[in-house]
Amino acid sequence: MTIDLITVGKTDSAEVSALVALYSKRIGRWARFGVVMLPDVKRTGKTTEASLTRAEGEMLLRQFAPDDHVVLLDDKGPQPTSMEFASWLGRRLAGVDGGFGASGGSGLGSGRVGDGSAARGSGRVGGSGVGSGCFGGAGGLGGFGGVRRLCFVVGGAYGFSPEVRKRANETVSLSRMTFSHQIVRAIFAEQLYRAFSILHGEPYHHE
Repeated sequence: MTIDLITVGKTDSAEVSALVALYSKRIGRWARFGVVMLPDVKRTGKTTEASLTRAEGEMLLRQFAPDDHVVLLDDKGPQPTSMEFASWLGRRLAGVDGGFGASGGSGLGSGRVGDGSAARGSGRVGGSGVGSGCFGGAGGLGGFGGVRRLCFVVGGAYGFSPEVRKRANETVSLSRMTFSHQIVRAIFAEQLYRAFSILHGEPYHHE
């Protein structure tokens, strides 16, 4: 299985980029992980919050293949602990269905398909090595329910369009606090690395 973090807008922070690259490389020990950075939508004097969110949504939907499992990073989602997130990830990699719980509106999908084809963005970073864990499948990483790609999505400043929320299979919140849409990329990359380290018994996470 491939895991991608899809973001709207490129970061202008060298520090954030360096952190994302660092954790991407570490995650590469165990999974095919990439970051897809979509361009910012051009604004005009007539751009409204609704039109901006709609344009970003159309761009995001073109990134999803019909069998991708889409998880929105959204403050309306459930807020798992690091251990709970690792448990969820382990179930996903092992081919076992089951979400975080109440999904804040997106729920668990059943084959819902967006309007796009399997178009892929550019700007992928991170390693491509696959660990030899205990999750099944070639290289230790299996799919679940026919899913070959797990997409975590960071939206723009005003969140996600209704169409993206409808396409999503699940939502998850990293915190009740509000983070900038740039720094959340580094926070998520660290949490994904932390989850893999928990699953593989690495001495990184401490309760």
